Amino acid sequence: MLQPETDLISKLPSGGYLIVPTILMDKLHKYQQLRFSDKEAGGVLIGYKRSHGIPGSVTHFELTDCSEPDWFDKRSKFGFIRRSYSHLKKIMDAWVASNEEQTYLGEWHTHPEPHPFPSRDDISEWKKNLQGKEAVLIIIGQQSDWIAYWTGSEAVSLGSLQLDI
Repeated sequence: MLQPETDLISKLPSGGYLIVPTILMDKLHKYQQLRFSDKEAGGVLIGYKRSHGIPGSVTHFELTDCSEPDWFDKRSKFGFIRRSYSHLKKIMDAWVASNEEQTYLGEWHTHPEPHPFPSRDDISEWKKNLQGKEAVLIIIGQQSDWIAYWTGSEAVSLGSLQLDI
């Protein structure tokens, strides 16, 4: 029997909400590094930016999908470098299929630790690539996940997502 899709939700520092379908988190969790031989995985997060009449402001981030690792990507026990065109193609396909409403919303990757926290390399990459942009950041760990909102200059941890009942 199919279970109804449910959403996970978290309040953003800006006052809006991050909405994540449980089915998307299940998709990310299939890449958890539970075995010693597992390599880091990652990709981009895709979805809707919702605003309520204020130009240039985002009220809610609603995630709908993600890209997954491709054989062109560079993966190791302690690193992931996105190299495949498939990540950009996934964003562009969502953009076209949604009549230019779904777009890039952020980044996700795994860490080989129970309770992940961003590394210096993670923060450095975000500062370089996401400067001035709002984004969602997710690091999948072995027992818990680290989820944050990128303000344009820094990551603000959101804590755990709550089930929207």
